[in-house]
Amino acid sequence: MSNRSVLFAGFLTLTLPLAAQETILLAGKVQLDDGSIPSEPVPIERYCQGATVVEGHTDRNGRFTLHLGGDLFSAALDTSLPIPRVSGGSGAVRIGSVPILDGPGAGGGLFKGCEIRAVLFGYRSDAVQLHDRDVTWRPDVGVITLHRLKGVRGRSTSPTSLNASPKARERYEKGLKELAKAPNRRKLDKAGQALGKAVAEYPQYAAAWTALGKVRAVTGNVGGAQKAFQASIEADSDYMPPYQPLILLERRQRRWRRVFDLSEKLLQLHEGLAHVSYYQAQASYFLGDLDTTETLSREVLSSAGGENLPEAHQLLGLVFAKKGQFQMAANEYRAFVAARANSDTAALLTKQLQVWEAKGLLAKKTAAR
Repeated sequence: MSNRSVLFAGFLTLTLPLAAQETILLAGKVQLDDGSIPSEPVPIERYCQGATVVEGHTDRNGRFTLHLGGDLFSAALDTSLPIPRVSGGSGAVRIGSVPILDGPGAGGGLFKGCEIRAVLFGYRSDAVQLHDRDVTWRPDVGVITLHRLKGVRGRSTSPTSLNASPKARERYEKGLKELAKAPNRRKLDKAGQALGKAVAEYPQYAAAWTALGKVRAVTGNVGGAQKAFQASIEADSDYMPPYQPLILLERRQRRWRRVFDLSEKLLQLHEGLAHVSYYQAQASYFLGDLDTTETLSREVLSSAGGENLPEAHQLLGLVFAKKGQFQMAANEYRAFVAARANSDTAALLTKQLQVWEAKGLLAKKTAAR
């Protein structure tokens, strides 16, 4: 296996093996579209063909340094809101599958189809393309700007972070640093301990409570995660990041009133989140409010992200079936089956359609002439 000597910024020479673990050094800065620096560390995420992983966080000056290389894992803890993929009513959310990268080499092979971007709820990030980047390039990628989205009234960073003591902030950043390690290297118990000490030092630390909730959720401490997310909301009710993960946990436990209320609050803070409207529609159905379920499901399907949520067709079908409107229910079920043809739910709905047809509840299809 041969080696390559690389000159970075005219003063640092590295010798790298030409193998799949070859790395690229990247450095840059993140700022908001008004020119300010976020008051909290911002995750820097690598995105490749539908899968994401957090590679690091910005420092107190908004700067970051990353060493990219090796396999990509899609188990990021800090990501932008995912589009749900619900099957069989389980409430599971699948963010994507791990892509197969193009094998050894730098830039053009290892990172084909990849980019890095900053992640801040309520903002859209500039992206730095990696597919044509080579290890011989200078590491500085410049400034990544975060652009605030329309319809966002809530806070993406909490003013409570500005009041954290140096010790609390140091422990918070220590926890985030541990989380940013590769899944086979990071120690979640160590991250949890650091974050726990941060909130013990400063109980109003909304961002640290949110990060602690994510660690607890990943390690299976659902009750502890819910308490941490709730503590974040109580510290700053307009801080948006804890709402989404808390909604998902409440949804898994089928606590539908909580799902509805939390979704409603998040939609007040951030309009246009189609998947959150879907959560609220689903909660309405299980709470027995069919009219609200129908209204919200139609809103989801007519929204900008509605094409990614055919599950709303299934909800509408359930509403119409409850009302005895089988033909309308069948139309919605068929729309779902067309979009999710290979899912278990599609198979179940197809069987339901066959039962209705056998019972004569659906109008017979007229043969084409």
